[in-house]
Amino acid sequence: MRILLLNANTTASITELMLREGRAMAPDLELVGATARFGVPYIGTRAGAAIAAHAALDVLADEVGAANEKGYAAKQGIAMVLAPPSVFQFSRGVTAQVGGGTLMIPSDPGNSVIYKHVRFPTQVQGTDAILHMPLHTPGIDCNGVNLLGKWITSLPRSVTPTPDEITMALDSAANYDSGCRPADDITWLDEDFSDPPVYEPRRQDWSHPLTGMPDAIRALEVTPETVAMADKPVPMGYWAALKLNGAPLCTFPADAAPPEEIAPWMLDADQDPKRPWGELRYQKPGEYFFQNVCAKCHGTHANADSALAKTILALTGGRTRVANLHDGLFGHGGANAAMFDAAQLDGTSRNLAPNYLVWMASGGTNAEFPKELHEIIGEHGGNMLFLVRANYCAKLLDNALGHFEPNYQPYQLVSKACTLNNPITPNLGFAADKVTPLDAAAQSAWLDRAVRNVGFAIYRYLLLDLAVDRWSPTSCRDLYPAH
Repeated sequence: MRILLLNANTTASITELMLREGRAMAPDLELVGATARFGVPYIGTRAGAAIAAHAALDVLADEVGAANEKGYAAKQGIAMVLAPPSVFQFSRGVTAQVGGGTLMIPSDPGNSVIYKHVRFPTQVQGTDAILHMPLHTPGIDCNGVNLLGKWITSLPRSVTPTPDEITMALDSAANYDSGCRPADDITWLDEDFSDPPVYEPRRQDWSHPLTGMPDAIRALEVTPETVAMADKPVPMGYWAALKLNGAPLCTFPADAAPPEEIAPWMLDADQDPKRPWGELRYQKPGEYFFQNVCAKCHGTHANADSALAKTILALTGGRTRVANLHDGLFGHGGANAAMFDAAQLDGTSRNLAPNYLVWMASGGTNAEFPKELHEIIGEHGGNMLFLVRANYCAKLLDNALGHFEPNYQPYQLVSKACTLNNPITPNLGFAADKVTPLDAAAQSAWLDRAVRNVGFAIYRYLLLDLAVDRWSPTSCRDLYPAH
């Protein structure tokens, strides 16, 4: 398969970088690079983005051209999937789920996610964040809405339509009207995603004895036991055994030793390993919690580059901006954390950056979050450790709703983090209704300690890995490429 990597700015070195990285990640694919012939060397403004959009279409017209009946571009043979059940690489039906909706439903633009992104301003529908497209453009482009709606309407619902069904769909498209009418005015939203040249904490009063970090969190210490827990990867499941044309894409270590602790989910009914030990996937606790809880807003690289971060910015009129942890608290390879060195009464100094992160994630942030996002990020907004508290640590307790059992793959990791120097006792569980604590005060105190352990684990992961651009592997090919 041939894939076009299109660089919409005029910097050819960026195109070369894209190709080099792409070929390293996917050596079996044939990648073709193309650079904009006009525009700006770096896209950093609305005007630059608008010019780049034109430049990108110009490149596509030249490089791809009209597709022939076999689905291959005229100039470079770039594959375009035209055969059923896909339409221009838009899969039909349930296989194209995006959040709670379907990407494209033939003949039904109103329920197609791609159409909603173009038709409506940034908003939340149910648990789905609908980020307006195209980005960096003010208002709604009714011409674009109508064109997209006509295209989706022109596609018959059937995967193998009859001539009559094709004619009916085309007639419907010819008469399609989205109802979109240009507004008298547009709503501008300032989107400044650049970071200050010098990092400043969101809570600059963090060290204030009255308004800053509470004494209980300030007193917490990252012990050697905490470091050992946070830095040691734990088995979390198995890598997908990827194949291409029947040939394996990964060569797993054949002589891998079993893990220190063999969990029930690793064994079959005869107590033999379900899969070879070399196929186990390991994660650090901080990596697991960050990617499953925090990354939805902060992004997988902790740089606040996520659709949800942009949605929050839009819904709050630019008032609430998700923190860029990569270039902020953990900027300069983690050196920014030294800003939190604090003098102690005995004349020594102690770094409170881990404490600051725990505080900001469990009540310290003053950021306001729209109520529409509660189903996505929880009712506590940016205090993401509340989600860890309710959705992970609490489920270790006896009789909890959705109780975690040892045969649940993340059980070991969650247990190691939440119970470090924090043992579970019978009085910490729930009553028969599975929601009422047997001892509310004791349970709350236990959960406080549990999520602080998790917060410290996340801090270690961000400091040691993401701060130095050591990204989490996403497939077995990242670790065990086939020879």
